[in-house]
Amino acid sequence: MQKYLVLILAALLLAGCGGKKTDPPRRLTKVAVLTLSPSPAVNTREYPGLLTPLYKMNIQTQTGGIVESIGVELGQSVRRGQELARLDSEVNAAQCQQAEAAYTLAKTSYERQKALYAENVISAQQYESAESQLRQAEALYRVAKKNLEDCTLTAPRAGVVSFINYDIGDSASKGSTVIVLADYSKIIMRIGVTDKDVSKIKTGQKAAVRVDDLGQSWPGKVIGVGSLADDRSGTYPVRIEIDNAQGAIKPGMFGRAGLTLEYYERAKVVPLDTLVLRGETIGLYAVTTGNIVRFAPVTVNFEFDDKVYIQSALPYGQRIVSLGQEFVVDGEEVEIASGE
Repeated sequence: MQKYLVLILAALLLAGCGGKKTDPPRRLTKVAVLTLSPSPAVNTREYPGLLTPLYKMNIQTQTGGIVESIGVELGQSVRRGQELARLDSEVNAAQCQQAEAAYTLAKTSYERQKALYAENVISAQQYESAESQLRQAEALYRVAKKNLEDCTLTAPRAGVVSFINYDIGDSASKGSTVIVLADYSKIIMRIGVTDKDVSKIKTGQKAAVRVDDLGQSWPGKVIGVGSLADDRSGTYPVRIEIDNAQGAIKPGMFGRAGLTLEYYERAKVVPLDTLVLRGETIGLYAVTTGNIVRFAPVTVNFEFDDKVYIQSALPYGQRIVSLGQEFVVDGEEVEIASGE
């Protein structure tokens, strides 16, 4: 009896081992996709630079002397022709009076000699001598008058007093800078750009200038693009003009100029994180028929705002993997978790 039970159990076991086995369902990688469509691409770069006044002019002495008066203060706005400072003019005034008297005498003598020469009373040599003396006296008077005028320093144009280098009573030699004027109504920003970027910047182009110390931005305009690179930095100089009518920007501050180098209205733009690196090749995964993913190499033109402008053979309307691309394998079937 026991023998029969063993045979029955063995038969049951053999029947169970020979039954049909059910495989578990295959799990697909879930990914999110988006559709490649035309989008604007903007290549904007920021360049640091120093902010300087539109112009800076050194008001220098044309003659030496003691500083007699200073008629302005630091930060004061002045108009063209306004008196800024005066040197002691006593000596120059005396010399000017003496030269004027000599000129007046020479002129009177000349007029008399001229009349006598017309009447043939004196010789041509005497007349020419009187004429020469008049010219010499006139030249000396002009020099003395100019020296006296040079004792008063005036503004050659409107501006703001930036520096005063002398006090009343100081001795200023000829050619000394007594006062420095600057025009703050417009500010010039000087930046340096690479050889790759300089060809994309044009005179008249708009710029956005931010001054971090002030926490503000101002519109600017490119007024000059250099054609020769700086020997030290290797960059090309670019000048940007900013309206500073309110005087908020102070020369010597640093800022950052944002310039648009390239703009394309219809371009292939994708989020930066859709790109993957396979070996040394950059690309993305395109979703083909049957939800099969294929690796597609791309060329990156430039990045902006967490996006990237690419060149690719992929057509507009192509679906590409936007999330989960790091888990897929080229040629596998995926499950689309969500669309655009």
